[in-house]
Amino acid sequence: NELLKKNWKECAWKNVNDGKDNGVIKSCTFKKESPSTYLKVVVSSDMRLFNCNNCCKRWFVTFDGHECAPVPIDGIVNIDIGAGNNRQNLHRPRVIRGHCKISKKQQVNVALNVGDCTIRPGGDAYTGWQSSTRIYIEEVDRPQS
Repeated sequence: NELLKKNWKECAWKNVNDGKDNGVIKSCTFKKESPSTYLKVVVSSDMRLFNCNNCCKRWFVTFDGHECAPVPIDGIVNIDIGAGNNRQNLHRPRVIRGHCKISKKQQVNVALNVGDCTIRPGGDAYTGWQSSTRIYIEEVDRPQS
């Protein structure tokens, strides 16, 4: 049996403990072999929103600083009531995944970012508390039509 050749990489960190509310959390460089392929990305980490009402934070993936279009690879954490006497501090493991057409060969910088949601911006985000954070990247053929 011959193993199929796969082009993949996983960048992993322990206890990222990043309290950033906006910007890049971690990035991973990946070398693409063809300009006609897609990148499959799976990001896993602890993602938390803390002590706020009507707030929302968004974790999203960028490729060389740009989101996938027309559909981004992202996930949100939203709190309706979570401040004061109802203060919420829920750390949860979360996974964000998807495929994106990247029309270039060679190095691509794949990054996990955090920022505001378009509706209900604001809140105290936290990423990677006391746990592993991973960015898995795999070069794959185009999908069926």
